[in-house]
Amino acid sequence: MFRKEKQMKNKYKPKYNIPPSFTIKECISYLLKEKTNSDLSPEEWEGLINNELKIDDRIAVELEKVFKTPKQFWLNLQNNYNEREKKMNKKKHFQESLVKKGGSNPESKTLKPNRIPPSQKTKEKEHDK
Repeated sequence: MFRKEKQMKNKYKPKYNIPPSFTIKECISYLLKEKTNSDLSPEEWEGLINNELKIDDRIAVELEKVFKTPKQFWLNLQNNYNEREKKMNKKKHFQESLVKKGGSNPESKTLKPNRIPPSQKTKEKEHDK
């Protein structure tokens, strides 16, 4: 019924590799720049897409124009992200400091109620002697 079409082979062999996401990001940047009244450059769009550029007042106004979403939405989105990052980094640094001090990661072990860890039992026995 259906005839299989022979797939054409591309004979061009570049010496570099570009992922499809690069082309997609370029197209999105072009569309947003050319098809909207945005004053953001393609580099700024790419920075936003790659999370390399933070949303400030100026960028929030541009996003508001393009996406018809209130400026405050974009500012809140950035602020909420920043706050979560701070909390996550604090927790990470706290856990790393515990490991450096010879402690353990409090999330790595869960102890049953009223159970003394084996390392503390031996210390208590030595102390009682």
